[in-house]
Order: sequence, then C-alpha cells, then structure tokens
Amino acid sequence: MSTPRNDKALVTVIIGDDDYFKFWDENVRPSWQDYGARYGYDIIPIRDYLDPSPRGTERTPNWQKLLILEHPEVARYDRVVWLDTDILINHHLAPCVVSRVPADHVGLVSSRAHDLTVHIKRSVGRVTSLDDMVAETYRAAGLDESVSDWANTGVMVLTPARHAAVLRHVYDTYEENPNSAKEELPLSNHLYGAHPVTALDKRFNWPWIYHIFERYSFLLLDEFRGDIRLVTLCVNTAWADSWFMHFTNDRPLSRHHLRLVMRDKTIGQAYVAIKQALG
Repeated sequence: MSTPRNDKALVTVIIGDDDYFKFWDENVRPSWQDYGARYGYDIIPIRDYLDPSPRGTERTPNWQKLLILEHPEVARYDRVVWLDTDILINHHLAPCVVSRVPADHVGLVSSRAHDLTVHIKRSVGRVTSLDDMVAETYRAAGLDESVSDWANTGVMVLTPARHAAVLRHVYDTYEENPNSAKEELPLSNHLYGAHPVTALDKRFNWPWIYHIFERYSFLLLDEFRGDIRLVTLCVNTAWADSWFMHFTNDRPLSRHHLRLVMRDKTIGQAYVAIKQALG
C-alpha cells in the first residue's frame, strides 16, 4: 500500500466490465486528475465489491459507497469526497469542495437547491409544496416522512474518522425497495434526520438532465436531440455553469453527451472549437 501524497481523496467504486472502467478512465478520470492537481486530492477507484457477501452482491452496487471509509486505502485520509463515476469536474472554475464543509458535517447538495422536481410534479397536480413532495417520497419508500430533505448522493464530503460508522449503520440497517432510489433515500433520510449536514452549492452536483429540463427542454424532442451542433453548444454551456456536472443514468445518450464536453477548454475556447469543428 503506497503512502498517500495528500490528506484528502476523491473516491469512487467502479463495478462492471472492462469497458465500463475504460469509459471512466478515458473520459472522466482526467477531469478528476486536473482538479486533484489543483487542490491536492488523490484519486482512488475501487473496482470490486467491498462486501462480497449476498447482502452486498444482491443489492445494487450503489450501496457499496457506504463502505468506502472502511477500505484501508481510504481510511488513511483526513477527508474524502465520494463521487459517482458519471461526474465531470470543471477544474477551471470549481473551488475546493472540502474547504466548504466542517469536518464533523457531511457535505451534500440538498434537493432544495434544485426545485426542478417540484415544478414537474406541480404541473401534474401531485403536490403543492416541496415539503409535501419530500414527505410523499419518503413515505413511498417506507422511511421517516418527518425528515425534511433529501439529496442526490452522487457527491458527498466525508471525514473517515467521524462518518465510517454512520455509513455502516445505514448499510446494515436499511433495505432497498422499488421506491428507495437504490441507497439514496435511506442514506438521505438517516443523514438529514440524525446528523449535521452542510448544504453545498448546487454547482457541486448539477445533473445534466436538470439543465435540460430547466433550460434546454427542446432537446427532449426528436427533431432536436439528434442535432449534434445544438447538443454540443448546450452541454458545453451547461458545463460552463457547473462545478461538478453529473451525467446521471448509465445510458448511451448520457455517455454520448458526456463525451461532447470540451473539458480542457474554457467556455470561450469551447465555442471557438465548436464553430471550427462543426462549421
């Protein structure tokens, strides 16, 4: 086991075939490396189940994130940032995320930072407020509906010495069900219900699909989604507004759009490059 170069790390779990790892290694890792070089983070990809028992392998791999702080290579760090494998980091603009979170807090982007889902559900008359939506969502998952928030857990700022036992408790205590969003709702429910959480700026976990619904909903139409010039302009504009851009869902279209991001360029340079490439 090598000696850590830094006191903080970006950590992910990549469980899948070689092509899955190759996609992350070629398209995502470089943005993490640029960010890590700027702010002093090591990068640790874990490539297998941390819990190989049936409890680990019979649930979705997302639950394995709850065990990363127990991994010997990860436990040595003072601070750890969990990242889903489909997150690009805009190292040109993003500040150091660990610096935004006290060591005794978990750092998360609250659902209240992105009210897109509220707008969608209001449009079909299902809820009348964000509080109602949160309660309804937790109720459907069989969780404590008095908890007032949840988060997309694709980005979490953690302190191994303080939070390893917290995540282990969630792993051992809660179960996955069709309404639990894998591990996301049980984890959110426990953290917001019983532990101090610092709300991160939404730019630290801004899903591309939220950009689409909020600003580029025309990309959902068949006549526009295949327009490579238009999609490239939109995704790079969204990239310029984001710090950590989350291409949620392991779908070919999400992967295709991720590849369109000109991560080594500022937005001005990207526009010039797009114009030159596409005419």
